[in-house]
Amino acid sequence: MALMTFDDFRSRISIAEIAESIGYWRNPNGGVSKPSYILGDKNNPQDEIVIYNIDNPAKQTYFNRKGTDKGNLINFVETRLDSFSSYTNEKGLKGVNEVLNKYLNNPQQINRSKLTTTNQTKAKDFNLNYWNLRPLPEGNSYLTNRRKLSPKTIDDFRSRYFIYLAGPNDHVAFPYRTWPAMEIDNLEMRNYFPENMQNYKGFPSGGNRTTSSWLASFVPDNQVTDIYFFESCIDAMSFYEINNFTKETTCAFASSGGTVTQNQITPLMRRFPNAKWHSCMDNDASGNIFDIGLAHYLEGKEFKGYAHKLSETEGKVIHLSLGNEKEITIHEDYFSSTKFLKENNINNLDIIKPGRGKDWNELLIYYKRFDLNLDPSVKVSMALNETLSQLNLHGFHDISITIERNSNKIVERLLKGDQYYVSVPIAETNTYSMLMDCNLRMKYSEFVVEPTNLYVFDNAIAKKHSAQSLYDTLNKEKVSLLKDFHSNDLRQLLEKNTPLSFTKGGVERSFERTVSPSGWGLKEISPLKKNSIDLDHTL
Repeated sequence: MALMTFDDFRSRISIAEIAESIGYWRNPNGGVSKPSYILGDKNNPQDEIVIYNIDNPAKQTYFNRKGTDKGNLINFVETRLDSFSSYTNEKGLKGVNEVLNKYLNNPQQINRSKLTTTNQTKAKDFNLNYWNLRPLPEGNSYLTNRRKLSPKTIDDFRSRYFIYLAGPNDHVAFPYRTWPAMEIDNLEMRNYFPENMQNYKGFPSGGNRTTSSWLASFVPDNQVTDIYFFESCIDAMSFYEINNFTKETTCAFASSGGTVTQNQITPLMRRFPNAKWHSCMDNDASGNIFDIGLAHYLEGKEFKGYAHKLSETEGKVIHLSLGNEKEITIHEDYFSSTKFLKENNINNLDIIKPGRGKDWNELLIYYKRFDLNLDPSVKVSMALNETLSQLNLHGFHDISITIERNSNKIVERLLKGDQYYVSVPIAETNTYSMLMDCNLRMKYSEFVVEPTNLYVFDNAIAKKHSAQSLYDTLNKEKVSLLKDFHSNDLRQLLEKNTPLSFTKGGVERSFERTVSPSGWGLKEISPLKKNSIDLDHTL
């Protein structure tokens, strides 16, 4: 490489780019033309800078919120040379010069006494050789300890070279390509540095951010049935684990790296023309905008969208610009990508959001808060199976069979934080059937069958009678139909009108069936009536 001047460095390296390389991250709530970058935790940041002229590195300047420093790229690096100790041990401008040369992978010895200023605007090229991609070894601590991904999930992706190690700091790197050319033209890189508690997320300078994407597919292209699209590769891996996918899946998993463009989507559409698309973006304003953008790009339509924060208390406003010159502005509290697409009759995209937290990795970490080695789908399945066993012990075979037959769908729904609805018979005789509507949901680590409606079907006249009064009576007594009774108890209640009995607080309570035009109910049998019946029986 030729001798580099400070003006050369400024024209080829943006402040934002080199700030990200030492752990700064862009504040999504910051400005657009003057974005802010935070180092450390957003609630108690170590540093926060605001960058001017973000689109023109040569003219970029910055100031930090604490008012302790400001200037251009050279000032930024000189003030933070301690953070670049892996590049240099020099101080002052000598250190800055060495840092910036090594950052650009310029191996030439620098004669620092001959630095001059010139005007160059050559863009920095993507240099894959510098990043020296290597196979990811087993047991990567960043993915297992920080991201809580299981060894099996990591191995599924590692063994297919969907993930590497890169650079001198052993970044976890995901290769981006533009189909049909399969050369790597960008890298999504992640890492954590415990010595200064810094998270790192970055892309190499000069990498292709407009047409390339990361893709993990385990079958030939013509066998791919579904594409799940994400903002990050780690979210894709988290979703893969949460939903218990294996390498036998016919689904492909793709990431845009935090931006979604028409030129990223078109190559994937051509590659998988018959696949169903699923949008799994973050559960925030930007993620909802990406959903709508993806749906429009699948139709080949123009779309632009961004979110603007009004204030700390007022939240964000969403601005959408559609190809038909339609402009939409709406507050994020009233904005839903699913609702928007439905109202506009766009049904080419299945939108899936994490049931808790902002993204899929947050959801994975939430599920693993009790047992780091047990993936969420197994935990939910175990809780479901335990409940099925209890139901079978009480003779509720029909509801157990119904749940078991739909267990895959139920687990998938519950892992998204949703409920699952079923309607099943819980007791049957030749004359009557007692049916129950219920919601299935997770309550902490317990699988819960929650009745919502009860009714009796008269088989002789094919008429349905409400039994909500019966259910309300038991609910008032805090008695569960599914936990405190056997299906035989309910069967006898239907057929022979045998009193329904249970013990509460050491006292036995008995109820008899009542039938009226409004439905079926229960009426408590008084002790006096019970004694009277016993006396008659002895006579």
